[in-house]
Amino acid sequence: MNRTAAVCLIAFFSLVSFPAPAEEVGRATFELPSAQWALLTTYDTPPMFSDRERGMATYPALWSRIQPSQQSEFINYRSTLIDLTRTPLSEENYRMIGDCIRAIHDVGRGWDSRTRVTDEFIMGAAKIAASGRLTLTYSTTRVFVKLVAETLELANQYPDFETSTPSLLSMFDKTDRQLAKDREKADDV
Repeated sequence: MNRTAAVCLIAFFSLVSFPAPAEEVGRATFELPSAQWALLTTYDTPPMFSDRERGMATYPALWSRIQPSQQSEFINYRSTLIDLTRTPLSEENYRMIGDCIRAIHDVGRGWDSRTRVTDEFIMGAAKIAASGRLTLTYSTTRVFVKLVAETLELANQYPDFETSTPSLLSMFDKTDRQLAKDREKADDV
């Protein structure tokens, strides 16, 4: 498997199957024809790491490879797991994350999103995320990632969907509230 095929497979897996049960993540990671060029990036909530009955610990082969190491005051940016809530990000970091999400979405959906979700939109969202002015229930990084991903999905599906930068503050708030609703639904299950 070459690099492009691995990226396409992972982009497809991330967009179509997310959120995936730990078994599916493990199977997709370890059953690749060649893992030499494969990188699997997921964004999971703390219960995926702490819930012994429904989290990643239910899949021992995966858990043995990714279980968190001892916490320290320093963040190891090269570790298998990185706690984004403990990671201070700059405006440039957020911009790069937004660009990467957009690039993965382009591959996964087979379109060029730059005309609909512009650099101006990504930079505006990055500036707000890094400003420290947001009062959110969930981490700024989590809300930023969900906001960008959902904006890309809606812009791809609906030609009249507006992605204007003046509405970014309200988009952060709406995304944060949606995360809370999603959490409530998950807790009810």
